[in-house]
Amino acid sequence: MYVATVRSTQHILNNLLNQLQLAFLDLEKEHCMESETRKLLEKSIREGKEQVERLSSVSEISGESIEESVRPR
Repeated sequence: MYVATVRSTQHILNNLLNQLQLAFLDLEKEHCMESETRKLLEKSIREGKEQVERLSSVSEISGESIEESVRPR
C-alpha cells in the first residue's frame, strides 16, 4: 500500500514540478523575474525533486524513515 501511494504521489509531484519548470523557463525567457525570485524558484524545484526521489527510495517503511526522507538537507 505504501509503495503504491508513494509511486502515485511521485507521479503527481513530478508532473507538477515539470510544469513549474516550464513556467519558470517561459518567465525567464521574457525577463519577467527578478534574480532573487529566480534563485528561490530554482532551489524549490530542485529540493522538491530531491525529496520525492528520497521518499520513493525508502526501503524500511517506518514513520521515522519516511520523515527522515523528506527532511530538507
